[in-house]
Amino acid sequence: MIRRAGAFLLAFLLLACSAPRPVEESGDPAPAAENVVLVIIDGARYSDGLGSADPSRVPRMRALALEGAIVEPFRNTGITKTRYGVPAIWTGTWEAPVRFWDEACTDSNQAAPVPTLFECWRRHFGTGEEDCQYVLGEVTCPWRGSFHPDYGPDLWPRYVTTGSTDRERFAEARRILAEDRPGFLLLYLPDTDHEGHDGDWEGYLAALADADAIV
Repeated sequence: MIRRAGAFLLAFLLLACSAPRPVEESGDPAPAAENVVLVIIDGARYSDGLGSADPSRVPRMRALALEGAIVEPFRNTGITKTRYGVPAIWTGTWEAPVRFWDEACTDSNQAAPVPTLFECWRRHFGTGEEDCQYVLGEVTCPWRGSFHPDYGPDLWPRYVTTGSTDRERFAEARRILAEDRPGFLLLYLPDTDHEGHDGDWEGYLAALADADAIV
């Protein structure tokens, strides 16, 4: 099995790159963006991506990184499991997810322990769920945002559960970007993680190459 240390590096990098430098430090006006796309590549090791000595592994992400920033050296200090890592990206904290009974799924589910990016976005801009969408593909019961009294379910994103492969999720994300033009969209790409769990090295590298092309 391929270890998943640094599985969520890309998402953390994109978050880091999206934060403008303070004006007093740079002397330039803080940059502004009308739309934000966050990509999570689950299961991709840092040592196989931007941390690899082989520049052919993720050429497109390397090219983009030259226009932004790479946080190095990278060290993971949390639990490298998807159920912890994904909410950590949503919330910026390693607090454990909260278990609850999800009536919408009639099953046990997990919620974020503190307000998420989705909830903060919608509250700040006062927008509906069409402006904040989460493309995660075919899942029976999506993990939920927080139940914080000042945020909570009314500010959760639109969960888009279309697509069984990264390519299909990408196609759905492109459709949403073209038709809905959301201010914030999160695209979750788990194929690299699936191949890693299967112990398929060539499949893992192929899925990583696909994710690079999608980014």
